[in-house]
Amino acid sequence: MNLKPDINSNPADPADLEGLDGLLEKAHVELVQPAEKEDYDSENAAAYVDMRMTLELLDQVQQVRDLLSETNTRLTRAYTRVKHLQHVVDEQEKRLSLLPGIQKQADRALDLQAKLEDAVKEIEKLRQPWWHKMNNQ
Repeated sequence: MNLKPDINSNPADPADLEGLDGLLEKAHVELVQPAEKEDYDSENAAAYVDMRMTLELLDQVQQVRDLLSETNTRLTRAYTRVKHLQHVVDEQEKRLSLLPGIQKQADRALDLQAKLEDAVKEIEKLRQPWWHKMNNQ
């Protein structure tokens, strides 16, 4: 089954105006005049204006709704960031509260290190042979 039209079966030119001469010679164009003012329907015009204003208001309401939705999204993201920053601040405050205790431990460690160094020196003196002990005194 062939679905393509046969091009050679209709040799007529679509731009050929043969047979339309009579129509072209007798053609009559009638201009449409605008409606007279007394034909103006004020009730339909008022309804049109009301409908137009309603559509414009609905468009503005839609724009405001879109802006509110965008603002809500931004506020939600900002709130999430604020919560995260509050958590970071709380953790830093906890660490700062531990700082005095850590400082005391560090001072004690330095004291113990100095005592350890003195003890190591004393042990070295005691390990020296007796003739070194007599020469160093």
